[in-house]
Amino acid sequence: MEVALAGAFVASFLSAESRSGAFFSRANSAARSAIQDLSLKMSANKDLSGGVYCFQSAGEDKAWVLVSKDETAPEFLKYSIKAVGRAGSSYSQMSADFTVDRITGKTLLENIKQENVSMIFGC
Repeated sequence: MEVALAGAFVASFLSAESRSGAFFSRANSAARSAIQDLSLKMSANKDLSGGVYCFQSAGEDKAWVLVSKDETAPEFLKYSIKAVGRAGSSYSQMSADFTVDRITGKTLLENIKQENVSMIFGC
């Protein structure tokens, strides 16, 4: 009897662990997708304003994005993006830096990285 209970507990724990990993993977995907969507918007609209943007991903998954814009250089714009993806109760944060040519709209991804979640806000 104890072996059966122990087996059921381990199976339950492993199942919850795999669901947690799946939620994190989905949250990470939502954050990355939001960054990719914004890179397309930056290229199309060379004067994208800074601020907070919200993205609905698959199902209930969402991403919140904070955009900072640096307009000091005459020939290009620099954008810093922080995106937090959420799936279930899991969160994932990524940051990316882009340079956008003011004339052509050519968008260059300078870096993208996974970060510890430091901001959570809703839309």
